Amino acid sequence: MQRILPVFARFTHIGVDAGVPRSEVRCITLQNTLALVFALTALAYIPLILAYLPTTRPLLILNVAYAFPLLSVIALNALRRYLLARLFFYLYSVIFVSLSTLWMGIESNMHFFLASGLFFQFFTFPPRQRILMFMVTLANVGAYILLETQLADNPYLLDVPADFQRYFRLGVMLGLAGFIFAISYYTYIMIRNAEAGLEQEQQKSENLLLNILPGRIVDRLKTNPGFLAERFDEATIMFADIVDFTVLSEKMSPPDLVQMLDRVFREFDLLADKLQLEKIKTIGDAYMIAGGVPIARADHTAAVARMALEMQNIMGTELGDLGLRLRVGIHCGPIVAGVIGHRKFIYDLWGDTVNTASRMESHGVVGEIQVTEAVYTRLKDEFDFEARGPIAVKGKGTLPVYVLRGEQKNDSAGFNAARRV
Repeated sequence: MQRILPVFARFTHIGVDAGVPRSEVRCITLQNTLALVFALTALAYIPLILAYLPTTRPLLILNVAYAFPLLSVIALNALRRYLLARLFFYLYSVIFVSLSTLWMGIESNMHFFLASGLFFQFFTFPPRQRILMFMVTLANVGAYILLETQLADNPYLLDVPADFQRYFRLGVMLGLAGFIFAISYYTYIMIRNAEAGLEQEQQKSENLLLNILPGRIVDRLKTNPGFLAERFDEATIMFADIVDFTVLSEKMSPPDLVQMLDRVFREFDLLADKLQLEKIKTIGDAYMIAGGVPIARADHTAAVARMALEMQNIMGTELGDLGLRLRVGIHCGPIVAGVIGHRKFIYDLWGDTVNTASRMESHGVVGEIQVTEAVYTRLKDEFDFEARGPIAVKGKGTLPVYVLRGEQKNDSAGFNAARRV
């Protein structure tokens, strides 16, 4: 069986190559399969027919004359004459079934093959040939009705023994049962494959969407598509920027530049996943992270601070060979988050907190993490800071700012190494 199946599969795929449209592939493979199976079925009656010669000689000639020429369907498909192969298969089969019924009578039930065969016509014609498909269907139905009405009171033409007629009818019924089973199983396989393919594509779309939007937001958009906005009273925003990136971009080739950015941002993405923070977006060489959105958490500021420290550490270790330096800014406070637009939408954040975090980065110190007083107040008992003093911030006036140095290594409450630089 392991040797037969690959050979059978090769036969059924004759005429299929890379240039054949996907919708046509199914039609060709099914047509080849039907031609092969129908030819073998016709030949399977030969032993019974031979046992009752010479009265069954016309049936012997008919079955042989049907089985072997039917294989030319596969040859026509190999020559890329797909339409001719389909028309030949169905019209030749209608003639064969009609002659068999005419000679053996309608009690042989041979004409039932015409009715049961209607199913496959919808799978062997591509959509662009639906007019021809319906014409073949009408020919099938017309032949069935004609045989059923005209031969109802007429005896069969061949004078064969009663035993042969009984065995022949039994063979026909077994063939019909197998045919109906094949139809049902093929439908089952088609539906199962379609559902599996749909599920696979749906999962791909889901994964793609989850790479763009937070999972909680995706779930909300599924149930309520369209505009989405919500306010968070507490969130922490971080901006990180690669220093002198413009100069680097002028010296490096585009592929090398993009590869470098990809390597850096992939490391940052892993950190964000590890600390369960939300990557909002990248803007050129800038990287934006949020804590406390879209799911609120009490330690959002501490989590963002830890990520900033690890980012600076990675720039000197795993990414040390790149020779890059970061400037990082952090602020915490209320924000508005949401998804807007119909095309190329993202989950974005708005508000003074976002603007201030961006200013902390742009007015920061190379290789350092600059934070606002709000961040310092929240974390002074957990992290070490250095006071940088009030600085002039564009659009904000003069603000007290601090440089984050690291997590405290002792448990003494209130201890903080706050020094003025």
